[in-house]
Amino acid sequence: MKLFSSIPKLAIPVVAAGVAVVAAATGLSQSQTSYRPIDGDDRYLRMYPQGYDPMIEGRRDSTVAGRQYQGDTLAVDLPGTEQIKNIGSRVDGLGMCVMSSIEMAARAQGLEQYRGLRDWCAKYPGGAYPSKVDRQLKKYCQDKGLPDPQYIQYEGPDPRQILKLCSDTGRMACITYAYGPRYPGRIAHMTCCPLFGDKWGVCLDNNFPGEDKYEWMTTDELVNRIKGSPGGSAWVFAWLAVGQTPSPKVLK
Repeated sequence: MKLFSSIPKLAIPVVAAGVAVVAAATGLSQSQTSYRPIDGDDRYLRMYPQGYDPMIEGRRDSTVAGRQYQGDTLAVDLPGTEQIKNIGSRVDGLGMCVMSSIEMAARAQGLEQYRGLRDWCAKYPGGAYPSKVDRQLKKYCQDKGLPDPQYIQYEGPDPRQILKLCSDTGRMACITYAYGPRYPGRIAHMTCCPLFGDKWGVCLDNNFPGEDKYEWMTTDELVNRIKGSPGGSAWVFAWLAVGQTPSPKVLK
């Protein structure tokens, strides 16, 4: 099993069981950071029914393209056959974007034991937040007879360092996503990040899966969308482990 060799440089304490992480470097703790359920609350969509939001108007610059764009290539190349589209919970119909993203990241890193995780979670109410992810992953592993999951969650104002580390080591981070030109206004959503490079950041959106539907933008713009506002907080999930059969571009 491979783990982030440079995690200590991030000042992020990783619990031995691989459960939740909070960025000590930011001064935040999990108790200080609260989240509405992602994909479980559409109040921002209702707030701007005409698609206008003064916080994001004029900040929609991105390009939908394939695996390569202007000379750059995805760090994690998940085949289209392994991408899964967001669904609603079978209990309450609320979205499963968080676990759709987390399962796609697991597939990208060859963690076959988590194939079917999203559909297993869909047996329960939808929407998610960091502590719910902890509980559901723990229960999934218990039910399946698996060892404790190895992952981290970052909550804080600046996700750049952990996103760059994920990209450089071939890990597909899962990121909050607050707006984009494919949506009419603000959203409460989670997606995947198959590249966070020196110039470009990429969003793989489970509402728009496909090898030709990656959304490329500057890293600054992607961070804006992850945080949602200048004073906003990012939520990033990443699997630490890399399995035996990772996707073609997971090289490290």
